[in-house]
Amino acid sequence: MKSSRTFEIIFLNYALTIFQSEAIILPYGERVGDSILGNGDDEVSEVLRLKEPLFFYDAQYYDLYIATNGIIFLQPPPRESGYVDRAFPLGFPAIAPFLADIDTSGGRGSVYYRTEESVDILNHVAGLILRSFSNVHFMPKQAVITTWDKVGRHLEFPFLPESSDKMNTFQAVLASDSQDSYALLLYPPEGLQFLGTMPKTSHSPGVELLARAGFSGWQSSTSEERSFPLPVQSVRSLDQEGNAGVRGLWLFQIGSSSAFEDILSPGPGPSLPPAQPRARSLPPPGSALGQVPPSPRLSPGPGPSLPPAQPRARAGHREPAADTVASVVADLVDDFSILPPVSPGPLSACGRILHLCSQDGYCTDHPTGPCCRCRSGYYGNGRRCLPQGVPQRLNGKVSGKLTLDGTEVLLKGVDLHGYAVVADGRVHVSVSPIPEKVGWALMTVSPLIGLFGWLFSQELQDYKNGFHLTGGEWTHQARVTFHPGKQNLTVTQEAQGLGPPHPAWVETLLQGELPLIPAGATVQLEPHKETYQYNHSVATSSSLRDFSVVSDNRGFEKLSYFLRQDVMYKGCAHRSLPDTQFQQLNTERLLVMYNKETQSLMYSISNTVGPVGGGLPDPDWVNPCSAGAHYCEPMSICVPGTGTDYYCQCASGYRGDGRSCYDVDECSEGLDSCGLHSQCVNLQGSHHCVCNAGFEFDPDWRTCVDIDECYLKQCHPLASCSNSEGSFHCQCWPGYHGDGLLCGQSVIAQRLAVVPEPVRRPLSLCEQLRASLQGEGPGAWGGQAFLPQCDQDGQYLPLQCHGLTGQCWCVDSRGQQRAGTRADPGSPPVSCVTEAPPPPAPPLGNVADSMCERWRRDLEEQYGGQASPQDYIPQCAPQGHFLPVQCYGDSTFCWCVDPDGREVLGTRSRHVVKPACLPTVPSQAPQPLVHPGVVSQPPRPAVVFSQGHQITAVPLDGHRPVWRKAVLLLTLKDAIVVGMDYDCKENQLYWSDVASQTISRVTLEAGAQPESFIHSGVSRPEGLAVCVRSRRLFWVDSGSLRIEVASLAGGDSAVLINSDLSNPRAIVVDSTSGTLFWTDWNRDGPRIESCSVSGQNRRLLVQQGVTLLTGLTLDLQTKHVCWADAGSMKVECIAPDGSERREIYRCPDDYPFSIVLHGDILYYTDWERDGVVMVDKGESNQTDQYLPLRRSHLYGITVVTSQCPSGQR
Repeated sequence: MKSSRTFEIIFLNYALTIFQSEAIILPYGERVGDSILGNGDDEVSEVLRLKEPLFFYDAQYYDLYIATNGIIFLQPPPRESGYVDRAFPLGFPAIAPFLADIDTSGGRGSVYYRTEESVDILNHVAGLILRSFSNVHFMPKQAVITTWDKVGRHLEFPFLPESSDKMNTFQAVLASDSQDSYALLLYPPEGLQFLGTMPKTSHSPGVELLARAGFSGWQSSTSEERSFPLPVQSVRSLDQEGNAGVRGLWLFQIGSSSAFEDILSPGPGPSLPPAQPRARSLPPPGSALGQVPPSPRLSPGPGPSLPPAQPRARAGHREPAADTVASVVADLVDDFSILPPVSPGPLSACGRILHLCSQDGYCTDHPTGPCCRCRSGYYGNGRRCLPQGVPQRLNGKVSGKLTLDGTEVLLKGVDLHGYAVVADGRVHVSVSPIPEKVGWALMTVSPLIGLFGWLFSQELQDYKNGFHLTGGEWTHQARVTFHPGKQNLTVTQEAQGLGPPHPAWVETLLQGELPLIPAGATVQLEPHKETYQYNHSVATSSSLRDFSVVSDNRGFEKLSYFLRQDVMYKGCAHRSLPDTQFQQLNTERLLVMYNKETQSLMYSISNTVGPVGGGLPDPDWVNPCSAGAHYCEPMSICVPGTGTDYYCQCASGYRGDGRSCYDVDECSEGLDSCGLHSQCVNLQGSHHCVCNAGFEFDPDWRTCVDIDECYLKQCHPLASCSNSEGSFHCQCWPGYHGDGLLCGQSVIAQRLAVVPEPVRRPLSLCEQLRASLQGEGPGAWGGQAFLPQCDQDGQYLPLQCHGLTGQCWCVDSRGQQRAGTRADPGSPPVSCVTEAPPPPAPPLGNVADSMCERWRRDLEEQYGGQASPQDYIPQCAPQGHFLPVQCYGDSTFCWCVDPDGREVLGTRSRHVVKPACLPTVPSQAPQPLVHPGVVSQPPRPAVVFSQGHQITAVPLDGHRPVWRKAVLLLTLKDAIVVGMDYDCKENQLYWSDVASQTISRVTLEAGAQPESFIHSGVSRPEGLAVCVRSRRLFWVDSGSLRIEVASLAGGDSAVLINSDLSNPRAIVVDSTSGTLFWTDWNRDGPRIESCSVSGQNRRLLVQQGVTLLTGLTLDLQTKHVCWADAGSMKVECIAPDGSERREIYRCPDDYPFSIVLHGDILYYTDWERDGVVMVDKGESNQTDQYLPLRRSHLYGITVVTSQCPSGQR
């Protein structure tokens, strides 16, 4: 064996010396010790542990994962649908020699991999690198060699021409020494017989996606996502070109232990002779959507002169802008090539019904007829398709006649709101207002939302949830018989319009009798299993369910009910029934509660669907993704790992780090699939295409073709018609007069002019697009999309604004956005007129007429339009209101103002640090999808902080935060959350909102809804504190200059302190001693004071050596009071009697706002970096920080504990 291998190495070096024009891959296979990846469509290896780190950009990796699809992951990989069709960057670190949908099932090739440390191989790899990179000293200590040997592409669609004889062979070698890493991508002669595969997430079936090659990673020093894709022209010729003087060899330096900015290519090398053309499976000429010039940044560096690629004709070509930023996006468009039709004969059955399929679906012909299906990345019945992983809103009305204890209660049009976190199988629903008389009893009616759990249940193995069968149209009838009272109840539900961009709309009718449930009781519904049986149009189930009623006085009663359900839907009879006609729905969690104050009935349910006979998982071993106990945000997917490990990945159509995900505007970023004569309309997580005026979709529902208005007889009978692309022209016959739409002889025409018949001109492009979005015509689909604004002649208004986001921009006569004109809400866009512009119309919201803007204009006129740096000019926000901090010119003389621009007394400062002024108007941030509620089960213990209208939690491992598991708890409409504190006895979070002038609270349970606790009599509530022992809440009001208190059980508030307050900000309470402490950051005399919880014994605690007091907290270990001073930039502590004052941390570059201590760890929100800073109190040094993806000021911060601290119980 050894001699055989030595011969191979000698031959390899000899061959490369003699035949340098073509690459020969390194030895591979079982005989050289390779591991073999299992055969299949989406196989991934076990973790491959490295002895030496692989340097990728400026980070180090010790773990690799080899995948079937021509890619090597440097972290646990996502699902195949999350990357296989994506363009670079991929959103995770990976090396892709040939990223495509590869399938090794049925003996179609193998994937081999190993870690190599032999001197022969390492010397050979070093020789290739040193020959190509000048002034480099490199001797690898290890090499990872991965070989894809004669692998085939995945064949999914029945109309794809058979290509199983096309196989590819290629290899990736990753070599590292102690400082640098290099990648060798090798493509042997005749190694690539196909260049693309059918996409799994494409908008067009029958469209082939070109493979991608390159690198995607992160610049750890800047947290910036980086990528280096090979240009499209290079990917088409991977085995015919190269960048290292050898055809089929691509060499790159991919990382270093020192500063490393981007992937590096070799320098100039020798020219290569032209390659001889070879037959391969290429997308047919003339079928791609566009040709994109290579980006200078993305092309391999100056390398050997290679034969140029021959240009190919492009059908329907639209030339993209040749800038480097757009080229990556455009490359994705260029990767699609239309396959020829199956047959040129008459229209197939699919062609006749394709217009009934979703834009996100396609049609397949079966022996007995056609059926619609959703394309990859979407799910549904084909007529309605939803993007995978994207939460869905649920809306509707509940009505009915119910009998309770002999009394009839009528419900008329009660609101139902909720949402489904599809990736986890979780559904949260709120129904209100429900009268208290039936509210407690309705807690027993879980079938009210049970069907939502089935529709959006998490899918196990190959089993499908209810939405896969029903799509957006179904009728549900449930018959419930309660025991032992034998009350009978019927629940009838009908759903319409469930599919983007429409939220679900469900009408519910309740009829029958309910069991009597005592007021104040709780209902505990046990986890259960239920079997569903399916045919083409009906799903049925029946089950016996137990539940327990625990009364307010702790009385306990066990009841049950028998449930029979039928779900009727429109299935496709031509599609064969699945083998799994019986499936089991597992309800793993079902919570219900009734709130009599808000008259709200709230449900939370978690479901999975799988094989019959499967048991409910052991809660101690279940993966957090299945249990819904993870920290991924609603727009992301929880990807399970080994055991209880998992990671978060933004859903398709969203971008972010998994903790914070934002919608990708495919339209503005050029990622849409819309072709010629169409316009793109962005949706949450997706987009749709709408044909321009004069065009309509052809039978394949993908291409916009001209409408022949002459065939439709749009002209007058006495006129001739000539059709043109996108339009038509009517002309009256000789001897007749008119515009062609209306013709007559001269006398008739005069009469018609006196009493003209109403003639409706054809809709313009702008009007047709607007009508289709508003649901006014054929093909309308409505939704919260952008509605174009048209003038009286039907032309686009020059200024267009999005009614949902508030953004505005200028357009040309075709409605296309003019580059560089998009502006955020309220800010005036670039003038939309190019010649002799009239005074521009004010932007939306009358910003120009706001008090701040009027005052600003008046003062500018007084200064003659030339204000000096010492002059005061009001600083206005884009929305027109006053910014909270106002300053004289560019000086440090600043102060705070109220919403009307009036100075807040005691805030003037000439300090280099500006005063800590709070905003009064909420930011123009995206509003929550549904009525706000706790998104997922919050972790305990955890650090909780506010960011304007959002509240986020970060779980603690001991005292150390797990930043990567940060979870968004609440998104509140038009809020500025400033102060926060936690009631550890009732597991409730309290917060103050200076925008709505309220104090609110919420129980930290999944699906819980916030309630207003104090909603009158407050002006500007800031800091607040919960006294757990006395069950009271204290807060400071900087508007009314008071400190107030209220019982946590409810009731009126009382004033404790209303004198000698200037700018009270933070407040804490020591429950053990019954003492209050608060800060007053009056710039003329900042101080910290204290008093008893009854308002007595007020005393001055700190006055000397403080400048700008912002945050305040208690050290429960020492019983000391600690504060943050943004002026002196330090954190100090002091004993309650004024002794033992000490500095625990100095933060010269920060602006601490709110602080909290948990054990020996201090956390504070920092306005300088807009993040959370972590400090070790004992060692007085910063140990960590967290910077949210969305950058804006953070305010309050507190700790949610797993139990009440000693002394507060």
